[in-house]
Amino acid sequence: INSHIKLINEQKDILKKNIQSRYETFVNQCEKIKLRWQQFRPREQDMEDEKKCRDSLKLVREKEQEIQDLLKQKESLM
Repeated sequence: INSHIKLINEQKDILKKNIQSRYETFVNQCEKIKLRWQQFRPREQDMEDEKKCRDSLKLVREKEQEIQDLLKQKESLM
């Protein structure tokens, strides 16, 4: 029975480490998206030019999809 308890405790530790790693990866991905958004987000002056406006719209849609993917990841972590 002691060996079984030891095995279960080891498995718990492995699961905890796995969850911690997934959480850290999630946080890092969120930070990367935030930094990229701050760097490339559409500016007010970009809205004057149609091409820049279209490019900005494309960027916003891409970021929206990335955020949706992160929200799904968040749900799976909880």
